[in-house]
Amino acid sequence: MTQEGTILVTGAASGIGAAVCKYLTDRGHSVYACDIDECAETDLQKFIRLDVTRTDDIHSAIAEIRKKKGILQGLVNCAGIVRAGPMMELDISEIKEIFAVNLFGMIELTKACFPLLLETKGRIVNISSVSGKIAFPFMGPYGMSKHGVEAFSDCIRRELAPFGIHVAIIEPGKIMTPLIEKGRQITREKMETVSELFKDRGLRFAAYDEERVKTNALHPERVAEKIYHALFSPTPKTRYLIVKNPLKTKLLMRFPTKMLDKKFLQL
Repeated sequence: MTQEGTILVTGAASGIGAAVCKYLTDRGHSVYACDIDECAETDLQKFIRLDVTRTDDIHSAIAEIRKKKGILQGLVNCAGIVRAGPMMELDISEIKEIFAVNLFGMIELTKACFPLLLETKGRIVNISSVSGKIAFPFMGPYGMSKHGVEAFSDCIRRELAPFGIHVAIIEPGKIMTPLIEKGRQITREKMETVSELFKDRGLRFAAYDEERVKTNALHPERVAEKIYHALFSPTPKTRYLIVKNPLKTKLLMRFPTKMLDKKFLQL
């Protein structure tokens, strides 16, 4: 892929998405910053209002890019939300909501961008999570959606490789973003409202998760660096694990299921 053209970034108003936009524009690349919340515009950054759960928004965004006769060289799917709670007590609407943003919106936008990316042999970068590999208790909807991102990304990488389109998966752990702060608040508030059956252990998990944030959270620029590599390196990786202790995390990912179950039972 050449370095001529524009990168479309979703979830661009804050967190990882905002860090990616800044990292790209600081290095002279043009960006379509897409979000439901407004993003600043500069000579290199154009804001497109986009709710990835709305088909009309997606079609309008693609139409705007085509109208500008822009060359789309990359798509970075950052948009995401967090929902937490015991699976047996979550309303199905909460599960559908997180899948709509984290997975189905990603799929629909990627499909819409595909004709433009096909023209440039562009690249696709999807934000997954460590939770896409390790399913944490009380974080079911988030983990399930990120498992889906992993499978979707692997599938399209194998389908699109013959056309010169590479698909990379970003697997962050704890990153210092507004989403993680909101996620902590959502988790604790949810655990206060669940039944006595799950409350005590749920609150212990919330405290455990907050401690993980304090000790392990990384700056979002660390993620932006890896996304840049995935977009422009002549030898991009398939997966980028971005955590404070990669070896420990890789070992956990390879733990026998029963050992992981036992570890989580100790919370």
